[in-house]
Amino acid sequence: MRIKANTIEINYELSGKKGAPVVVLSIPWRPARDVESSDGCFEPYFQVLRYDMRGHGKTEVISGPYTLDLLADDVIGLLDALKSTGSTMSGCPSEE
Repeated sequence: MRIKANTIEINYELSGKKGAPVVVLSIPWRPARDVESSDGCFEPYFQVLRYDMRGHGKTEVISGPYTLDLLADDVIGLLDALKSTGSTMSGCPSEE
C-alpha cells in the first residue's frame, strides 16, 4: 500500500497483530517485501510495519540528497500518517 507522508508517497506493508507497530528498518536496496522480521517471530505478538525507503522499491523517487535526517523524518511522517500511537524499531542485519 502507499500513503502520503513527509511530502512523498511511501510504500508500506502492515502485518501481524493490531497495535503499536514494530518498524522494520531495512537496508536501502532491499524493498519492504523482501525483508523478513526475524523469520516472522514478531507477527504473532505485534503489528509489523515494513516500508520502502525514499527512492527505493515502490516509494516515490525524488531528487536528492537523501540525508539521515530526511530518512528519519520519513519514518516519523509515515507513523503520523498511519495515526500510530507508538512504535518500536528493529533493524535488518547487514549482508556480507
